Amino acid sequence: FIIGVSSPTTSFENRVLPTSLSVSERETHLRTLGKALGSSYTLDESVIATCLAKTDQGNTTLSTVGVSSTLSDDVAAVQAVCDLARCYPRAIDLSAAATMRALVRVNSASMEVGSIVDVGASKVTVSTRQGMHLRSVRTTSGGGDDITKALAGALNISFEEAEELK
Repeated sequence: FIIGVSSPTTSFENRVLPTSLSVSERETHLRTLGKALGSSYTLDESVIATCLAKTDQGNTTLSTVGVSSTLSDDVAAVQAVCDLARCYPRAIDLSAAATMRALVRVNSASMEVGSIVDVGASKVTVSTRQGMHLRSVRTTSGGGDDITKALAGALNISFEEAEELK
């Protein structure tokens, strides 16, 4: 199985890299550039994964590569839970990427842009794709429970009543 990771520290963005880099060389190249991928952590604290997004037909020396990163501690926590459950995932994926793949079907020649906003109890994740390629993923703290609490406070009703009203 493949398990998903989703936290406010997880980011996804596109970077233009030399086409000559192999998959195994991309991470080293990105770390050598020294430009942080996530806004709240350093490269030393991160786990990085890449996937080819597109090769520019007019320029054979550069490719657009999707780069995801998250805190090493977040991945370690997912792995620790799996170890305790005595299950061993084949991979750890971005939950938002899995949601996008599951919910969006598009003609492979189309370059239309689509987004999914996933509002959970404690976080909101926005995933955007262009054509068949994931373009961005952002997860923020705060979600449906915060809306329910705000309604309960404003209307002076219980959490349960506010949840029903929402």
